[in-house]
Amino acid sequence: MLDPLNIVIEFGIGLAGFAGIVVALAGDPRNWTVGERVRVFGLIISALMASFGSFLCLTLAAYYSVEIAVRLSSGVYFIMALLFFPRQVHRTFYLVRDSKENYSRPMTLCLMLITVLILGLSLSAALGLTAKPIALFFGSLVLTLLFAAFIYIRLLLYRPAGSPDKVDANDFKRAEAADTLVKPAVD
Repeated sequence: MLDPLNIVIEFGIGLAGFAGIVVALAGDPRNWTVGERVRVFGLIISALMASFGSFLCLTLAAYYSVEIAVRLSSGVYFIMALLFFPRQVHRTFYLVRDSKENYSRPMTLCLMLITVLILGLSLSAALGLTAKPIALFFGSLVLTLLFAAFIYIRLLLYRPAGSPDKVDANDFKRAEAADTLVKPAVD
């Protein structure tokens, strides 16, 4: 009955691991824009939150009945989600409005909708408003992973104006003329 929670743990840790790859490939974090920092932070925290929520439920299920474990986990998860998701969406919305970076308003609205659904499902599961609170709790965890996946996709698709993907041939000619390219030593 609780086997899908193991999949959530694995998927969440995998997304957080991919965030590590993005961080490693992105270069020096001191050169990141505010938007990049918000995205990476949101990706890592949301992926690890889903994993932690699943792990908490599995741990509590070892000591209590499944229903009590799910309701307690949902309550803790609701509090964590209430502390994190509205703040993350607010940061993203603020950057959409005030930043010159390439932010998508529809993506931000999708993140807002996902946040409302996560909070609603986890609160409903914690209060036991249905006969199967595990389905609501699992739904909130899957939506959290969807939130992280949206941020991950956004990280992959976003390229700032000065990124290496947008370097043209004139940049290399100017560098060659200024002798700033490192030339290999010939033996």
